Amino acid sequence: MTNKSTTIKNKLLKATHEGELKIMQKTLRCAVLEDGSRILSGGAIFRAFDRPSGGSYWNKPGVHRLLESYTVQQYITPEIKKITTEIIYLDKNNNLKKGFAAEMLPAICDLYLEARKDNRLMKNQLRMDEASEMMVRSLANVGINALVDEATGYQMDRPESALQKLLNLYLTKEYSHWEKVFPNKYYEEIFRLKGWIMNKTESQKRPGCIGNYKNDLIYSRLAPGIREELKVRQEDNKYIRYHQFLTNELGHPALSQHMHTVIAFMKASSSWDDFYTMMERALPKKSDQFLIEATA
Repeated sequence: MTNKSTTIKNKLLKATHEGELKIMQKTLRCAVLEDGSRILSGGAIFRAFDRPSGGSYWNKPGVHRLLESYTVQQYITPEIKKITTEIIYLDKNNNLKKGFAAEMLPAICDLYLEARKDNRLMKNQLRMDEASEMMVRSLANVGINALVDEATGYQMDRPESALQKLLNLYLTKEYSHWEKVFPNKYYEEIFRLKGWIMNKTESQKRPGCIGNYKNDLIYSRLAPGIREELKVRQEDNKYIRYHQFLTNELGHPALSQHMHTVIAFMKASSSWDDFYTMMERALPKKSDQFLIEATA
C-alpha cells in the first residue's frame, strides 16, 4: 500500500507546532501541520495502548496493525479507514516523519468498546479493551484536537476560523428528523442517583431539571463550543432537539461514545454527588476555555 502524504500542491506539509501530549502517564509526540492537521506520531499510537511499535505499521491495505483482528475489522467504516491512513510530513527541522491523524486514537478506543459491547472480543484482546476504557476517560471523548493544540502551543496561534471548522464537523446546518438517542438506562441511573421513584411500566413525565442535566453532562462536555452553537441554532425552533443538529459522520458517534462513558460513571457511583465529582474530574466542560482561546 502506498503511504498517504499530507501535501500542498505535491509538497510535503511541514509541522508548524510540535510538542508532547501527556495522557495516562504516557508521553505522546504530536504536531500540527501547515494546513491545521493534528498529528500523533506512529509510535505514539502504539505507546498509548502499551503495544510494541516495531515492524511495519500495516498488515493489510487500509488497516492499521492495532485493528488487524477480524473481531475489530467488522466495525471499521470508510470514515475510520480514512483517518487510519499513515501520514508522511516534515518536522520543524525538515526531517521526514510518519504519523496518523490525532482522531485515530479515540477511534481505536471506540472500536474496541463497541466490540466489547457485542461480546466479540477474545481473551487476548481484553488488554486493549481495558486500555480503551481508560483512554476514553482521559481524552474526555473527542477533545483530542484541543489536547494536541495545548501540547504544541498551537492554541496561541490558532486562527479564529478553527472553532467554526470544528463545529462544522459536529453539526449540520439543517436539522434531521427526530430519533431516540438517549437510552432508558441514562434516565434510570439519574433517577437512582437522585433517589427518585421511576415508574417503568407507564409513561412518566420527567422533572424539568432533566433537560438541564443534558446540557451540563452531555452537550457542554461533548466538544468545545458545541453547547453554545446548538443554543443559537435552536433559537428559530424551540421544538427541535439538540441531537437533531448532530452530523452522522462525527456528531452522533461522539454523542454515543460520550453517553457510554457517562452511564458507566453513573453505574460506578453510589450518589449524585459522587457521580458529579467524577464527571468534573474526568470529563470537564470544554466550551468556555476553547472559546476564550479561539477569540483571544
